[in-house]
This record gives sequence, structure tokens and C-alpha cells, in this order.
Amino acid sequence: MLQDQNLGIGLNLGVAPSETLLPSGAVKWLWATLSQGPSSADDLPEEFLPPTGLPETLVTALDTKLATATGYAKLAYLVEVVWKGGRRGHLLAFIDPLPGAETALAAAVREALVFSGLEAGEMDVTFLEASHTAAARLSKVGLRFDLPTDETAQPPSAPGMNPERPPRLR
Repeated sequence: MLQDQNLGIGLNLGVAPSETLLPSGAVKWLWATLSQGPSSADDLPEEFLPPTGLPETLVTALDTKLATATGYAKLAYLVEVVWKGGRRGHLLAFIDPLPGAETALAAAVREALVFSGLEAGEMDVTFLEASHTAAARLSKVGLRFDLPTDETAQPPSAPGMNPERPPRLR
């Protein structure tokens, strides 16, 4: 819609020391970068290893981005993976994702890659139930990211069921 209008964006103008003007070229780059979706592949993993060789900026960017994914999954494991055929890479496996959240989680990982300075970087993403056999293998070698839970989504417990908050009798 606006990507062809040759427009820039002013951010925080007159309200913060971080005020800045983004020229139209930066806006076009941002639109092109964020509009690219993940591609799908059906490779089979042969081995999971502890993650090595990742820049600290990427790990920090992932941690920051996943902290905004409240309720989308319980947790994620970052591992090095050897795929069938010998290809090696890194894999971020989300455990017990919310149904329908897969696309948003994959996009969040892509954004973390891009905004950590690794625009050309690549990371595989998968989604598993906690009962899947691979989840146990990932937990042994992976770097764990706990995603925030949505406390408001929890149904209220019945009175007297929480020993930390006994019912008040009058």
C-alpha cells in the first residue's frame, strides 16, 4: 500500500531524545525485510548437539524477541542440528505451541535474526509437543528459552484449592 509511495517515517518527533527520521530507502528495506515469510522444508534430523558458534547478539535478540511471545508456546530449545544428508545448522524448537501461533513464532525468529545484524543468517524452526521423543533429546543438549505465560488465560481455581490462599470464613 505505502511501500511504493517513497515516504519516510518520523519516530518520536519532539517527545524523546531518540527522535529520528527514517528515509524512504530505510522504510522500503524494512517493508521488504518484514514481508518475507518463512519457507517450509521437510528434513529429518539425525543428531542434536549443544549450540555452538552463535554470536551473542543473536542469542540476546532471540531472548528479547521471545519474551514478547506471551502464551504462544511453553518454551523453546536452541540446538545445533545435523540433518539427514549431512547438512548442519541451528534449530529452534518450540515446545507445546499454541495452535495457530506457528507462523507468528517463525516470523519472530526471522526478525531476531535480521535485527541482530545477521540478515543473511539462517535458522530452522520446528514445533513439537512435549510428549514427542525429540523434545526429550532437545532438553538434554539445548539452550532453553522459557516463554512468558499468559496468567489471565488460566481459569480461576475453586475456593479452598490453593493452600497459599485459603478461603476466608466469616
